[in-house]
Amino acid sequence: MEMEKTAYAFRFEGTPERCDIFGHGHINHTLKLTTDTGAEYVLQQINTYVFKCPEDVTENIVRVTEHLRKNILSRGGDALRETLTLVKTVEGKNFFVDGDGEFWRACLFIT
Repeated sequence: MEMEKTAYAFRFEGTPERCDIFGHGHINHTLKLTTDTGAEYVLQQINTYVFKCPEDVTENIVRVTEHLRKNILSRGGDALRETLTLVKTVEGKNFFVDGDGEFWRACLFIT
């Protein structure tokens, strides 16, 4: 894994400082990333053996999340806490492909 390059590929608030394994998932490799500002994120390597088209999976997440946000906002809810918030890459994409061809996505960590 090219973890350092991957950590800097996303538009995180602050500079990545710590990255720890998060959970015991059987499909994706999931990490919790913390920056020097204290901001926390979930960084996830998408299992391309299970998800043959990770770009499509990620775009579906974006569509569903946008739809949910509209409904949550219309009822006065907190869309940031009630939906997934993907973090874009520095290139403006919803996922990053590292030098090994591995797909990554990032989202806000909600406490």
